[in-house]
Amino acid sequence: MDVVKVNCPYCAKELEINAEFAGEKAPCPFCGEILTFSAPMLAGEPVNLHKNCPFCGEKVLEAAKKCKHCGEFIENSGEYPIPEKILWSEHPKILSFPIPLFIGIILLPVGIGFIIIGVLLLKVHSTKYLITDRKIRLESGVFIKEAHEIRLKDIKAISLRKDFQDTIAGTGSILISPAGISGYQLGLRGVSDPERVNTIINDARDRLVGMPHP
Repeated sequence: MDVVKVNCPYCAKELEINAEFAGEKAPCPFCGEILTFSAPMLAGEPVNLHKNCPFCGEKVLEAAKKCKHCGEFIENSGEYPIPEKILWSEHPKILSFPIPLFIGIILLPVGIGFIIIGVLLLKVHSTKYLITDRKIRLESGVFIKEAHEIRLKDIKAISLRKDFQDTIAGTGSILISPAGISGYQLGLRGVSDPERVNTIINDARDRLVGMPHP
């Protein structure tokens, strides 16, 4: 009877398996995970039982329905019956930066105003706000992109704010505080019609909380 030495793909412990068990399933005596003793596995070929989470990019088990790193339910797991849907997307309005915009306009005759306005436009167009039926996302950066997200189900509080600049520009800010992180807020600044955007967030969160699970 041929005995083959293989490594458990879950815990990496060495196992001795009878070759006649090819195609059978059995739990690993060390970690308890169910192994399928396929012909490639018994032949010593590496077995990849992992995939990348579509949300955070970290490695998770192939059979995982929920990412252990970011907590999101993985696409096609059945937890969400439909793909993620974008509900709202917008760049901050340039009018929400009235002081640098005004200075740039004043200095246009001497040339430096074009530089100020150009930098301001670059900042505005490199910043993007996104609301889906699962999360709120802020993307920023020209050469080095950064992204910050808060899942709708993790929102603790939402507040609207309008300062003097917002009053002039007809815009506002939405500040989202996540549960479990003290002092942190995700700020969507320079948003046109912030009351409507606040309603979009609350409605999406209510639908998510009340979403039936299989």
